[in-house]
Amino acid sequence: MTTYKHVTWTIASQSTPSILRYCRKCQSKREFNSSRKFRVNGNHKLLDVWLIYKCCQCDQTWNREILARTHVTKIDSTTLRCFRDNDHQLAERYANDIHGIKGVTRGDIVASSPFIKGLDIDLDSSCPAIITVNLEGQCNKRIDSLLAEVLDISRSKLMDLIKRQFIRSSRDSKAWYRRPPQHGQTILLGNNLSVGG
Repeated sequence: MTTYKHVTWTIASQSTPSILRYCRKCQSKREFNSSRKFRVNGNHKLLDVWLIYKCCQCDQTWNREILARTHVTKIDSTTLRCFRDNDHQLAERYANDIHGIKGVTRGDIVASSPFIKGLDIDLDSSCPAIITVNLEGQCNKRIDSLLAEVLDISRSKLMDLIKRQFIRSSRDSKAWYRRPPQHGQTILLGNNLSVGG
């Protein structure tokens, strides 16, 4: 019976992604970072909610639309309270949700640098390893880049190991390593393991 090492890699961001946009005070494009604060404006029973961003150079603000003209009955009471209390966890969740922001293209998004907790892998070990990805927040960095970095090997060495099926993934795709990691994804290191889950 093959023994293996089971490792969890928790991949988290140093901060939430920044948004590149024109700053009126700086008169140039700057990175805007989430302030982790909401602005809530009510007109009778209709609410507008924005997440406030600040220019990294001059603190000029930009309000990113979260909800527009939404009836209060369509917002659960806990979420509404979090908006009004500037709940940091909710603010970070919205700041990490970078898809579909009005007027913002993919090129305007500056991804934060991810860090990985749980690096306990030895490629020279005879004991194969199963790595489970625990994703906290947004990570736009490709898996091959992350693996080469944390395993301290060159990209060409990594690609050779992937080609020889020494490193593979549970994700059903031949080009799985060219994509960002997914929560719950399994990465296998070693020749005596079958992909499952």
